[in-house]
Amino acid sequence: MFSFNLDLKFLVTFLLLLTAGTLHAQSAANAPASVHIKPASEADITQARSLLQTALTTGHLPQQWLNGGATSVGPMVWKALKPQIESKLKGISTTTSFIDAKPPIQADGIGAITPEHHVIVWDALMKTYPDLKTASIRAATAKEIMYYWGTIPFDIEEPLFAVDTGKDVFIFNLPRLDGKICLFWIDRVAPYEELRTKL
Repeated sequence: MFSFNLDLKFLVTFLLLLTAGTLHAQSAANAPASVHIKPASEADITQARSLLQTALTTGHLPQQWLNGGATSVGPMVWKALKPQIESKLKGISTTTSFIDAKPPIQADGIGAITPEHHVIVWDALMKTYPDLKTASIRAATAKEIMYYWGTIPFDIEEPLFAVDTGKDVFIFNLPRLDGKICLFWIDRVAPYEELRTKL
């Protein structure tokens, strides 16, 4: 028979391992079979989560994201930010999502390329959605992954997180590119119909 102390140590160790697995659960485990998603290492998931948590709570992007190449802003977030910042984003590239709806939906997003573009986009994002500062970061559900999958023409590479404010859920895709964790894609999960142009 185990002693009380040994039993307690075993229980505590088990719970810590279980909690760690929950905290760093990969979204890939929730992906529907139709979605092509490349899992990330535990180390990359941990690093990406830490960078994202810092960026959200402080309201400032880490330096490696300012100089980390293009960050794409998906169609739902761009629809919300566009009236505020479009005139400030000189030389920005536009992306287009072709969404398989009935009838099909074509919606624009952007790619923030320069450090100045990144700061303008991030500041507007945090101003428009202030609850992001206290949001929870978790693995994306199948439904959230399907939303993202429906707006892109390429396979998904983890780390991929859902950032849940309680009111809104955002997708943050933070893959390792050119040797470092990058802020690759941001969008808000919502019904595609919200993107349909009103005539």
